[in-house]
Amino acid sequence: MLVLFLVFGVCAAPPPGVIIDHSPASSGVYIGSPSITILPNGQYLTSHDFFGPKSAEFESPTTVVFASADRGQNWQKVASFRSLFWAGLFVHRDAAYIMGTDKHHGHIVIRRSTDNGRTWTEPVDSTPANSLPAPVITPRPRPSSSMPDGFGALSRMLRAARIGACAIWR
Repeated sequence: MLVLFLVFGVCAAPPPGVIIDHSPASSGVYIGSPSITILPNGQYLTSHDFFGPKSAEFESPTTVVFASADRGQNWQKVASFRSLFWAGLFVHRDAAYIMGTDKHHGHIVIRRSTDNGRTWTEPVDSTPANSLPAPVITPRPRPSSSMPDGFGALSRMLRAARIGACAIWR
């Protein structure tokens, strides 16, 4: 019996690192789609969305953004978006971007911040995506993302998509 207690003890160790946000499992709203980037000034930005049986992921999901000026020791919530899901953060030409979908399997949307994540542009239009979360690669001349569409044959799931009008990246 002692061995079982040591292996399955009631004193669980706290998670490593710094807890940025929390949603109790009993709420039916879970934290997902984590993303992180480092801004040109050294500040960290991280984001996540909320999903689960009691979330609004299929209608108007929420994504939140946090910032850290001390390499992740302390975090402050700087933005909250309605209608943004499966989003990823990236930096391009000294601006922060967050790109995702407007809901679960929704349309692709992108927002831009030029003040370290404090304020963000509103999406002007959107492109149907039926997408899943995917990282953005930022080589020149413009960022790209391989955004699987989540439906159909494997060949369609892995198609690469260049997102956004050329004017966004200029």
